[in-house]
Amino acid sequence: MPIYAGAYKPLVRDPSLGWALHVHGADALGNTNLPVPKIPDVIQHTHADIEIINRVMAEPGQITLIALGRLTNIALALSIEPNLATSVSKIVVMGGAIHVPGNVSKFATANFYEDPESAAI
Repeated sequence: MPIYAGAYKPLVRDPSLGWALHVHGADALGNTNLPVPKIPDVIQHTHADIEIINRVMAEPGQITLIALGRLTNIALALSIEPNLATSVSKIVVMGGAIHVPGNVSKFATANFYEDPESAAI
């Protein structure tokens, strides 16, 4: 499976390094302490936002994006290709809290709290 590097930091802010440690752990994977994969052959030269655009625009209405982290790459893709919004089938997002408390504030989950500007886009 190819891997595309995504945004290094949130859209506008500097990343905070201590958010939701109680959820994600110090390694961002629940303190699993898995080794860093050594698979350079699968790392692509195209950036994640460009690949999102390329794949969605090649098959309009057929692709569902599933966002399990910050929405920075999707926000960047929408900024580059506004037609992406009407070409993607749907976007499923892990983030936000309305009827329950968020995991980093009363209303925010870590993914929205860390990059609210991208979530707004």
